[in-house]
Amino acid sequence: MMCLTSPSTRLRLARALVLACGLFSATFSTHAVTMPFTVNLDTNLSVAHISIDVLGKNDSQDAQLAGSFVVDIDSLPTPTSAGIGDFRMQTLGTVSFNINLGPLGAATAKSPKFIVKAHLPPLLPILKPLAAGDFTSTNVIYDTEGSATYKVTGLTCVALTGQGIKCTDTVDFSKAPPAAIEELNGHLDIANNKMRVEITGFFSLLLDPTNPLFGVLSGTFDAVGVVDLPPVELKVKLEASKSSPGHIKLRWPKAAAAGVLYQTDVVAPTATWTKTLGTPQTAGEFVELEVPTPPKGRFFSLR
Repeated sequence: MMCLTSPSTRLRLARALVLACGLFSATFSTHAVTMPFTVNLDTNLSVAHISIDVLGKNDSQDAQLAGSFVVDIDSLPTPTSAGIGDFRMQTLGTVSFNINLGPLGAATAKSPKFIVKAHLPPLLPILKPLAAGDFTSTNVIYDTEGSATYKVTGLTCVALTGQGIKCTDTVDFSKAPPAAIEELNGHLDIANNKMRVEITGFFSLLLDPTNPLFGVLSGTFDAVGVVDLPPVELKVKLEASKSSPGHIKLRWPKAAAAGVLYQTDVVAPTATWTKTLGTPQTAGEFVELEVPTPPKGRFFSLR
């Protein structure tokens, strides 16, 4: 009995030298995979719920999100822990706010772009245990970018002017200090070699860092995306046993039914591998193929 490993890129090839009355098997094992995946946001499903609060009054608007985030998992095909690394999410289109301050006047604001992103340099994600696909990262540091123009009227404008604040101006969100998302919740599902990931979190920043009473911009984001996963290595056991006179039966797990059997009489860099004749048949949890007993040793490779 003799077993060799093939260099196939899709399946670890189980090779064996088949002897006339012999039984052989060859196996390969699955390797643990730890790697990050960049998930691009599905703009049709990803949304930010943004609110501006001024003098006890507020207005809330929803905005579609574009961008990406990095999710890190500990293994494939069944991860047991996950974490979020770098991320950058940006609103699409102008978001407009209108706040009625009653007898004190009114406030309006327009933001053509608002960005929530990981504080640079982003830390390596700390993997958290998965429970039914759910995981939670805590105290995730983030920055903001973008801007908004605002206009305040009525008595509120008079009051702001008295404090040296303009009634019409532009707010630069990049001037806000870094802050932390206390809980960034995630959920992932794996099916058909694709991973769907959803993350949610809460953000908040002062409209004017030098004047906490001026107002607050806050909200939540719900970011969703799907990423293709690399092919998963399979564990394959290729067996041979006596069959009808002058024949032997080869069989392998049905999970590797897509594999194609090849054969050669010699193993060498220049060896010619040819497809083994015959049509494999499903038998329970296995795929079987009966071949003529070779007059001498022969190598088989499942690719």
